[in-house]
Amino acid sequence: MLALAGCVLVAWAAALVAADRVTTPLGVTGVVVALVVALLLRPRLPAGPVLPSLLVALLAVASVLLNRPYATTELLLGRDPAAYGFAATWLVDHPSVDVPLGAGRGAGIGFQVHGDAVTPLWTHAMPALGGLLGRARGADAALEVNLLLGALALVSVFVLGRRLAGDWVGLLVATATAVSLPFVHFTRGMYSEVATTASGVLAVALGLALLSTWSRRTAVATGLALGAAAASRIDGLLPAAVLVPLLALAARVDGRAPGATSARVRLVLLGLVPGLVAGQVDLWTSSRRYMGVQLELFLPVAGAAAVGAVLALLVVAAPVRAGQRLTGLLTGARPAAVLGGAAGLGVVLLLTRPLWDVSRHHENRNPLTESVQAAEGLPLDGWRSYEEQVAPWLAAYLGWPAVLAALVTAVLLLHRALLRREPAAAVVPVVLLVFLAYLSARTSITPDNVWVVRRFLPQVVPLTVVLAGLAVRLLHDEGGAARVVGWVLGGSLVLLPLLATAPVATHVEGRGQREAVARLCAAVGDADVVVAGPTWPSGTLRVHCRATVWEEGSPTPARLAEASDALGRGTVVVTTEPSEVPWRDGDEPPPTVRQQVERLERTLRPPPTSVVREDVVWWVGELGSDGLVDPVPPDDGGDGAVG
Repeated sequence: MLALAGCVLVAWAAALVAADRVTTPLGVTGVVVALVVALLLRPRLPAGPVLPSLLVALLAVASVLLNRPYATTELLLGRDPAAYGFAATWLVDHPSVDVPLGAGRGAGIGFQVHGDAVTPLWTHAMPALGGLLGRARGADAALEVNLLLGALALVSVFVLGRRLAGDWVGLLVATATAVSLPFVHFTRGMYSEVATTASGVLAVALGLALLSTWSRRTAVATGLALGAAAASRIDGLLPAAVLVPLLALAARVDGRAPGATSARVRLVLLGLVPGLVAGQVDLWTSSRRYMGVQLELFLPVAGAAAVGAVLALLVVAAPVRAGQRLTGLLTGARPAAVLGGAAGLGVVLLLTRPLWDVSRHHENRNPLTESVQAAEGLPLDGWRSYEEQVAPWLAAYLGWPAVLAALVTAVLLLHRALLRREPAAAVVPVVLLVFLAYLSARTSITPDNVWVVRRFLPQVVPLTVVLAGLAVRLLHDEGGAARVVGWVLGGSLVLLPLLATAPVATHVEGRGQREAVARLCAAVGDADVVVAGPTWPSGTLRVHCRATVWEEGSPTPARLAEASDALGRGTVVVTTEPSEVPWRDGDEPPPTVRQQVERLERTLRPPPTSVVREDVVWWVGELGSDGLVDPVPPDDGGDGAVG
């Protein structure tokens, strides 16, 4: 308890210091403290054969080594990974994510103004760890932090699979996760979902361990893992919102020493505090404006977490007679039939939804959705959100056998848990079904693949594979023909995800961007920069070129002359829209930098199987005191083709 109290105090003190912008971002506090204290407390997990544990350790190492040559090189702001990369890169040699404005102005896309600095948006737990890795192994390593977090996620999947279905099934489901395209693609890039996967799946595994031992150490470790998830993403509170009330209900249904089990649930909530404080202070200090825009997404998540915590406290504080009444309502033949039947109906609706629903949840027309629709010959409908495709999307990456086996197993497990009063059996099915329902209601993301399934990675992908692995074990134990079916299902758990990954297994997202940025920085040199027109290049110039940036959305000669006076002599203009710039000779010059870069295709028919090559083009010019711009001729970087 002293260690936990100290952990809470350290997290809170770090929050206050980080709010003053003088130390490493707040997010790292929650993650590091959670991991360190979890290791110190050493929660007891079931012992088993050494060989599967050794093999999963080798799998985790192999995942890092095999994916590292293909780690992302996204240095240009297009989507979230670049902004996370900006933060990690800046933290390699700076104590705070704040990037000084200097004489410049404007935040640019992906940043928020904070006093006399700009701050990359979103949570900084994962970028902060990347910054630490970059300090140890060089700046490029800062963008590889998810390879290590992915290895931890594989171990978490193994631990959960082992607890449900044994050591060898644990190894099977960890392998299936490791070769799946969502895991491969997102661990190679700067995606916050990977940290949530590692901590969230571990929390579920520890929650199951807690239900069998009700030990203090396991309770604290469960809370710390949930706190780490809460610190890593804007919706990182969701695992806690689901798991904590589940544990509280299980404590009352369990019936053994109700006072002790209720105390353990309160310890889980207490263990959640460091990561919760860290994540929320981080979000609201670095991304206040963004959080204001995203309240529609955040408030339901925060509300669900608050309701879950209050429900948990009320359940564990209820008198013994009330607990017995609650147990009677939740267990037995009738509740099993009703709730199990409702879960089964929900699964049927999920699987058949593409036949009867067309989801439109975008408030504004999405041009990117329309561009993908046009490329695939589909009717243009920028309001489409495609939530009805949740099951087919999941099956595209894991295979229909895994999806169907997992869903059937979830319903049967839930029914058995209620019928036989086995609360532990209900945990994984309930968590999976709740997250599937959440994603089916609102994915809140552009629906192109593989991008959209980042929402599936933290819970849905690993828990689907784990429950399918449990189905393999149950079929194997039946013997006879069922055993053969189990073997076939087990093989498909690895083979089908591998087939979906194979066409793009050696793809490097953003290949060519490193060369493009090097050429841009060389063209800019040590000069201050005016970004004329769209502000996409601002983050790259500030973080990777270390330039002072002045953003000018309407680059008239008068406005550019004002920028020249503010920044001084030697200022250059960078633009992606040359027609908006007042060139001195009046003619649009050839681009200074043209570089071909690669990205995975965007498709509404997953999985993606091809790579798209497109040009990144910048015009650079020297800004005169009169507001006119003299173009810098094309550099000597050749045609900029990807080798």
